[in-house]
Amino acid sequence: MSAEHTLSPVDADLQPVSTLSPPHRRAERTTAICLCLLTGIAVIAVMAFLGPVIIPVLIAVFLYFVIRPLADFLHRWHIPRWLSYLSLMALLVGCIWLISQLVYRDAENFMKQLPKMQKRAETLWKQIPVLGQSAFDSNAIFEKFNVQLSDVYQQLFGTAWKFAESVLMVLFYLIFVLIDAERVPDRLQRAFPKQGARLLEASGPISDSISSYMKVKALIGAGMAVTSAIIMASFGLSSWLLWAFLTFLLNYITYIGSLIALGPPVLIALLTFQSWEAAVALGVLLGVNRFVWIDFLEIRYSGQQLRINNVLLLFSIIFWGWFWGVPGMVLAVPMLSTLKIILAHFERTRPWAILMSEE
Repeated sequence: MSAEHTLSPVDADLQPVSTLSPPHRRAERTTAICLCLLTGIAVIAVMAFLGPVIIPVLIAVFLYFVIRPLADFLHRWHIPRWLSYLSLMALLVGCIWLISQLVYRDAENFMKQLPKMQKRAETLWKQIPVLGQSAFDSNAIFEKFNVQLSDVYQQLFGTAWKFAESVLMVLFYLIFVLIDAERVPDRLQRAFPKQGARLLEASGPISDSISSYMKVKALIGAGMAVTSAIIMASFGLSSWLLWAFLTFLLNYITYIGSLIALGPPVLIALLTFQSWEAAVALGVLLGVNRFVWIDFLEIRYSGQQLRINNVLLLFSIIFWGWFWGVPGMVLAVPMLSTLKIILAHFERTRPWAILMSEE
């Protein structure tokens, strides 16, 4: 027998020896699949039950990945990391307070203009030859949408309180994430003395990729919101700050949200502008603005992290929207992108990341 086919005693001991018959192996495989399914169902049940707690935690984690590059930049200028995080937290709270005040004021002004816009909508409806002259009662439609201003204020006030409560919870969790993030490497090293270095080496690129993705997403959303605000303000659209803020928020529902955000400004323009040509021109400019920021800049600078199969992307938005409502739709793509980034950084799971890709 040749030397290549001769096994040393050590090599022989390392060879896997199967002691199970084929039926037993099939039973073991079936048991493993059942356990995986039961674990998945249990995880989904826990996530559904603890949704109000998990959602703020996830938002806080993603905010950490947005803040971390800024903190690293300040730290390179010899500013202590704790002071960097404290300054950025104060800046974040100040921005949230200022924007919420301005947006709330715009929302109140918009609600005051609703009766006027309703009358304009009735006039335009009756001018349409097919719909206005038909036996279809248009007044019945507008009566269903007739909203009392006091009810609107009550809903706005309640929503504002819920929004403030959610923001406080996110900031509370974000403080703990910022405090604990600096201790994780040392804790990993102490918990896994042998594998700690490998874990840290693998987690570094993953963390950097997630930070890069979240930074690009935040900058693209802010840039598109600012340019949209400039376009709407130049046309004299009422409550333009409210629609710009809506554009920024809806951009986190990738692709779909930025398209939905085009609807309200164009509709309000049709109901308030004297010329429909101006409303059409506003819609065209907002559409071009959205194309530049989303279909060109975001795709270019987000790299492979955002290039996810469109069917999988849509399924993720629908599933998490059904599961957690609007917050689930906002978190769906960041969670999916994070999963793809993690899978792509390990040799064994890289094929799954390739399957998730749009290429």
